[in-house]
Amino acid sequence: MTLKSKNLLFTAVILLPVVAFASYLIIVSTENQFVKDDIEKVSLVADIIKNGLITMMLQGEGKDFKHFLDILIAEDISGVHIVSNNGRLISSASSLNMGRKLYSDIISRFEAFQSAEIISTETNGKAIYSAVVPIFNERPCQRCHGDKHSIRGILNVEFLRTKSVQKIRDNRSKTIVVAVITFLILLIASDYLNNKLVTAPLKGLSDSIKTASDAGGNFVNNGQDNEIAGLKKSFDSLLSEKERLLSEQGQMSLDLQRLDNYLAGLRTAMDAHVSNPLSKAIGDLQVLAEEADFADSISEIINNIVKDLMAIKKS
Repeated sequence: MTLKSKNLLFTAVILLPVVAFASYLIIVSTENQFVKDDIEKVSLVADIIKNGLITMMLQGEGKDFKHFLDILIAEDISGVHIVSNNGRLISSASSLNMGRKLYSDIISRFEAFQSAEIISTETNGKAIYSAVVPIFNERPCQRCHGDKHSIRGILNVEFLRTKSVQKIRDNRSKTIVVAVITFLILLIASDYLNNKLVTAPLKGLSDSIKTASDAGGNFVNNGQDNEIAGLKKSFDSLLSEKERLLSEQGQMSLDLQRLDNYLAGLRTAMDAHVSNPLSKAIGDLQVLAEEADFADSISEIINNIVKDLMAIKKS
């Protein structure tokens, strides 16, 4: 695996979890904000409906109560139900078939929380927000209903979450697409910077080394001032040292050649002035010892002289 491939793989391993974690945080925070906005919207509309119902009752328009609930069923509001404390259905309007079980669930939820409360649930396979809001028996209501009960009824408003669910899905899809594009852009940018700052300078250094090695000279720095430029300077120093050593080696070779020539001349001179005369003297003494009639003592002296001269010649 090349250095470029290793760097690209390492960058991808670092970027992938970072981009994935950042995208996850964005998705979660955005979805939480969607849910918060929807709950605030549901709570606001539930209060508006409750106040509208109370106003109608105080104005003596109770006969239009059911009609008022029916016209509330719009695109987002799927059901409005009012249940008494004992679980009796007072009035209801719904675009869905809710069933009797709903009303006992409303009572159970109210008894568990004893306050306004909104949950996300499903009804007939549809995701909804279900708000339970108590209708308190306030002083204006007590004129007709007395003060026996502190709560006159429980209002349940149901909102379809179709739009919210679609927004959440769209947000997830867009965030994932943006995350993938961001990851690719960062990876491409990292690869470009790697090529610009590492791969290309290293290739230039390699080419310079090859050129310098072939030509026996130095290479150009190209104005760079970084680690690679330092490496180039170091290699330039190494080449200079190599040239110096080669120059010294050449000078040493010349000196050795001069020494060989001197020794050759010395050998020639020794042959001419020492070895050859000695050989002639030895030969003459040997002839003299063989042809002349000397006493044994003289012959022995001559032989000793020959031996000494041969030893000198050998040295």
